[in-house]
Amino acid sequence: MPSHEEHIRSILGESGEPLFVSDITERLNAELVSGPAFDTTEVVKHLQSSYDHVIQLGDGRWTLKRLVR
Repeated sequence: MPSHEEHIRSILGESGEPLFVSDITERLNAELVSGPAFDTTEVVKHLQSSYDHVIQLGDGRWTLKRLVR
């Protein structure tokens, strides 16, 4: 089973566009139907711990670093 950070990176990779934390949280909760729901604060913590792979854009959306051109 992938870690939460890996799952979030997967969501960002599949989206094809940068996402706001609220959108990531919604998609994560929709895919992880068992267990407690995530809130945006938890998702931000996971994004920050994945800083080698993700970046926050000036408008607040997040994306994978490899997708930034």
